[in-house]
Amino acid sequence: MNFPKKLSVISTALSLAIPNCAWSYIEDETVEVGTVVNDEIVKGVQFVYGTTNNIRLVKDDTSMALSGGYQVVENGGIVNNTIVDCDYCSIRLYDGATSNHTVISGLGYNANMEILVTATTAVANDTVVNGGYFRAFAGVINRTILNAGGFAVRAEESYGSTPTANDSTVNGGIMYVESNGASANNTTLNGGMLAVAYGGTDNNTTVNGGVYLLGDDYEPGAYSNNLIVNSGGHAYIVSGVLTDSTVGGTMKIMEQATLQGRLSVTDSGAVTVYGGANTSDASVDLSGSLILGDSGGSYAFNALTMSGGSVVYAAPTDGYSSLTLASLSGSGSFYMNTAIADRLTDSLTVAGQANGDFSVYVADTGVSPSSAYSLTLIQTGGGDAQFSLGNDGGRVDLGTYQYQMTTDNGGNWFLTPATDEPVPPAPPEPTPAPAPTIITPSTSAVLSMATVDPLIFQSEMDTVRNRLNGVHSANRENGMWGASLADRRNVSDRAGADYTMDTASLTIGADHPFAVQNATLTGGLFFNYAHSDVDFNRDGDGDVDTYGAGAYASYLHHSGFYLNGIAQFNRFKHDVSPRMSSGERAYGDYDTNGYGMNLEAGKYFYFGDAFIAPYTALTGFIADGKSYRLSNGMKADVSTQRSLLSEAGARAGYRFSVGSVQLKPYVSAAAASELVDNNDVRVNDDGFTNDLSGVRGIYQAGVGARLSRSLSAHASGAYADGKNVEAPWAVNIGFSYSF
Repeated sequence: MNFPKKLSVISTALSLAIPNCAWSYIEDETVEVGTVVNDEIVKGVQFVYGTTNNIRLVKDDTSMALSGGYQVVENGGIVNNTIVDCDYCSIRLYDGATSNHTVISGLGYNANMEILVTATTAVANDTVVNGGYFRAFAGVINRTILNAGGFAVRAEESYGSTPTANDSTVNGGIMYVESNGASANNTTLNGGMLAVAYGGTDNNTTVNGGVYLLGDDYEPGAYSNNLIVNSGGHAYIVSGVLTDSTVGGTMKIMEQATLQGRLSVTDSGAVTVYGGANTSDASVDLSGSLILGDSGGSYAFNALTMSGGSVVYAAPTDGYSSLTLASLSGSGSFYMNTAIADRLTDSLTVAGQANGDFSVYVADTGVSPSSAYSLTLIQTGGGDAQFSLGNDGGRVDLGTYQYQMTTDNGGNWFLTPATDEPVPPAPPEPTPAPAPTIITPSTSAVLSMATVDPLIFQSEMDTVRNRLNGVHSANRENGMWGASLADRRNVSDRAGADYTMDTASLTIGADHPFAVQNATLTGGLFFNYAHSDVDFNRDGDGDVDTYGAGAYASYLHHSGFYLNGIAQFNRFKHDVSPRMSSGERAYGDYDTNGYGMNLEAGKYFYFGDAFIAPYTALTGFIADGKSYRLSNGMKADVSTQRSLLSEAGARAGYRFSVGSVQLKPYVSAAAASELVDNNDVRVNDDGFTNDLSGVRGIYQAGVGARLSRSLSAHASGAYADGKNVEAPWAVNIGFSYSF
């Protein structure tokens, strides 16, 4: 007989798997009681009252209708090793019928490629579903393996019974357990989906992978008992009742769900509960994470026993959440949010005993309260529980200042302003608390960044001043020059500015000499760029890009007297990124314009090839004020920043030649005094005054080299130290070309 090509391939494969089989190809057949039929390929209808072995149901290619092999198993009939091998093939089991080791092949997913168990006393054992559909409306189904396709355990009143599936394994596809009375016991889910809904029940399900779904949004009646979700598994409790569960993977308990019994969340587990879920009768053993998924919700559990686990409150997009427990014990962490400016907070209430040690992490914010108040986070009904603020240093950033946790020794725990002095037990809110004195890292970053513009300007000005000192000994010719500067500044003041700044700059310029009576006048233009990295000592960082241009003039009299003048404009682009006490970063940026001048007067005294030049100088600078906001909500209002630096010192050097190269090593020492002590900054509604005033010692050594008639170079190093500003090193390297 000539089989279709596909069927020939299948028959060949089967003959290899089951040797010594002589296959018969039939259309319709009745297998009577007591009769055993083996090794047939059926494309019509086979009624089974006796026993069949190794039957393959295939499509009827000779018919115009969409039809295929159909096995009807009646009372007492037994079918073993049937293979359902086409889209329009099926098996139906009636009362007293049994199927063993049936395989639904994976040729396609179609509702007609199926096994139907439709009778109370029917039994299907060890079915493998590789595609198609297995429906059980009644009877008992044991040890089904679902690799693809569908497996529906669905109660139907018309069949007068309810189906039960035992020891099923789901590797792929979808298994449904639905309608009142349908149940599944000891199911293992490795992949695909198990959906229990419409009154269905599952018991002792283990989820190793894939997705478990209990209930739906339309008919909430569904039940699950002793559900185990291992690492890699996911469970969604949409509605219905879940009683007793162990979670090492992920579980989401939605608004219409009910949780009963005991929920155990292992180290790797994460359970998210949404507002509206009925969980008040459930007790929780927590080693992993319990997430309160909706902000502004009210949550309740019976007993919470923690073994290093975490309770995480949702970010307050829609308000703040409350958690109520009948009792609390063990050790673990709570992650909460507050809006102390509005006197709002997430909260924890323990109606009964609270025993153990717990850390509370409060999310930082840049928004400040209008005045210092205590805010209640935790209330307990008794016990020896100790709560401590887990944030870095035991403090949380709430606006301009930091807060800490205190207790009234009566079971209540509060956030109160952090001070340098010991804090007494917190009074009940809203009694004003002690004024805070410890600023947050974000506040320190704002204060720090407000001071950088004058210091960057002074670094750039030093480069141009070095050029002017160089033209005093150069040929009276046109010149082009360039110089790079790298320096470090360590800054701190009483207001809270505290940082280290590394600056690298590049300056290029050109000048022209003019002969005047008994003197030389040199005028020039320059352009510069600088990049500064700011490392805040309270953690976090920032950077500043500076673009500048200016003009200069130098008057040198034949007597040795000189007068230098420089004017410069700068554009500063600031990026601010403080790291808050919680470890999260805030971000902000702003731009300012700066204007400044330097005047220096001195006199050269020559002693042969040596010289000494005492001098005085005055450097003034002003930068625009600017208001900006950090991403954590903090408002910064930086007023006009000013600097007036007076300086007096002396330079000494010596000129000599080495071959054709003329060298001029030199040293200098000076005392500089910052005269401005009142640069104001407001952070939120709190005012601060940056004060970098005081005397600094400045020490420099360098060498100039005339390499040829037209080409010169110089290099220098410097150190400065003072009351609020230290420059542990500065290096300047440059060249000039005259023509």
